Amino acid sequence: MQLIAFTPDSRTVVTGDFEGGITTWDVRKAEAFETLVGHGREVRSFAVSGDGVTLYSASLDRRVLAWDLGGARRLGRPFRAGVGTTAHTARCAMSDDGRLIAFGQAGETVSIVDAGTLRRRGRELPVGEWIGGMVFVPGSHLIVASDANGFMSLADADSGRVLRRTHAHDGPISTPGISADGRLLVTVGGQDREVRFWSLPDLHQLGAPLMIEGFPSDVQLSRDGRLVAVALFTRLELSDARTRRRVRSVDLEGGVDTARFSPSGRLIALSNSSGARVFSTADWTPVTRVFSGHAGPISWDAISRDDRTLITSGLDGTVRLWDIASEQAVGAPLPGLPGHQVIGLLTPDGSAAIAGYDTGQAYRWDIRAATLARQACRVASRTLTGVEWDEFLPGRDYEPACTDG
Repeated sequence: MQLIAFTPDSRTVVTGDFEGGITTWDVRKAEAFETLVGHGREVRSFAVSGDGVTLYSASLDRRVLAWDLGGARRLGRPFRAGVGTTAHTARCAMSDDGRLIAFGQAGETVSIVDAGTLRRRGRELPVGEWIGGMVFVPGSHLIVASDANGFMSLADADSGRVLRRTHAHDGPISTPGISADGRLLVTVGGQDREVRFWSLPDLHQLGAPLMIEGFPSDVQLSRDGRLVAVALFTRLELSDARTRRRVRSVDLEGGVDTARFSPSGRLIALSNSSGARVFSTADWTPVTRVFSGHAGPISWDAISRDDRTLITSGLDGTVRLWDIASEQAVGAPLPGLPGHQVIGLLTPDGSAAIAGYDTGQAYRWDIRAATLARQACRVASRTLTGVEWDEFLPGRDYEPACTDG
């Protein structure tokens, strides 16, 4: 750290390091708010506008950059989602209407953020201790949350009330899986190695559990509720939800840590410490290469509703977008908080990516093709070439978004 500057209200301090990184800090909380990436060499001077909204930085890379500290004028808008988690694990979920985002908090609560205003709503939901995972019930604002003590809660994000709570497993429960009609829920216990089935909204256990041979890390339901996908450290096991019989296994080199069905049900993304790969659910064969690029394991992945985009997030604090058809990265990684776990989500309309960190901080990134193209043109200060267009927007027709001058 070499350079320090305060905003006019003295609530934020900006620091620069020898590698060109810029970090903003919340003075009252004595914690980093975000990291700004753009310079290639040491930052030598700062200037902050009188209203505290714009930061100007000069670097040995011979560039002067202007930064929007408020976030309203850039692709990535930062916002405060909560107070963070004590377990250093990020937990967040989005309602399928795209209106609400839920964030796991330190202690036993979930905070709710309005996706439009990026402001927290009402009081926090007391759903469990050390939240292991959560998911919105499709077609509603009900949340199912699981915790480290084996309890599962059903809460109403609109009223702020916990409606049901039951002891589901011995030990921690990962993110529950849910059918598209919101009537069937599955959970897996890491200690008892059982997949259990629950009806919604009453959280009543249905029939005998499915016994697992191995160490389960994740469980999901196919969209029609017919298949149970259990991620093991060696493979993915698929079983019939009605008969509880295994129907096949899917291998991924390095094993499977997470499994996520696409909203359409036609694809499934499997990930591990080496990367993520997309498979077809028609014949369970891979449709992409292994997507790698994070400096560490992938903590979460998701597929867009149109089956075109995969989003991956890692323990390195970055979020990446991948074009499934061309098997190429969409632009550079979305910068965030290095070294902090993050979960990346896609809004239902595909216009934005939400990145939620274990610190309680979050970003909303505008990922619309037109916006990305305009931003790339502003950086290049000219019309993008065909090669550059393919790099930033793979698989899309060449339609320059700006003109020279």
